[in-house]
Amino acid sequence: MQEARTPAEQEHAKADITISIPRFLEGGNIKFDPAALDKCKDFFEKLSKLTKEASDNAKKTFCRTRPSKLTGNTLNPLQNTDELKNSPSYPSGHTIYGTLMGMVLARMLPEKRDELYARITDYGHSRMIAGVHYRSDIDAGKVLGSAIAADEFAADEDFKNHLPGAMACVREALGLQGQGPAQQSSTPQP
Repeated sequence: MQEARTPAEQEHAKADITISIPRFLEGGNIKFDPAALDKCKDFFEKLSKLTKEASDNAKKTFCRTRPSKLTGNTLNPLQNTDELKNSPSYPSGHTIYGTLMGMVLARMLPEKRDELYARITDYGHSRMIAGVHYRSDIDAGKVLGSAIAADEFAADEDFKNHLPGAMACVREALGLQGQGPAQQSSTPQP
């Protein structure tokens, strides 16, 4: 991947080092009003904390060395490895975040579901392009992010209580009216 990555892929992967809803949407070419989206940040910050907690716990359990830190590797990571010095590779925290946020956004924006699921895949792929994760790190991040999303939708009453307001906020930030097309009873897996 590193040898085949294009300058455009490199720039995209560098931009994806940023973990945020605005970057997630930007990277998927989904237009939004930043000021309007900022009104929703508390809802997404709580979810972000869940991903950080889950990622940190899993990384401490598995302690997998990042590919760029293996002896004899020839990788040229796009992310400053000093930022990652004590962060194991498995699972990908970025992918956990992208999967959870993408699934929540897909529930809020059913008319954008395909773009959001494509972005989930793309967000994780950027971590491999950047040379800081293995494919299995990305796969594990998708599983963990999906599990957190399922738990939030099924069991977190605070999340469920705040979801309608956050949905209205996000839809407004994207310039979409109402609740969107009729939603399916379950969100498909990315």
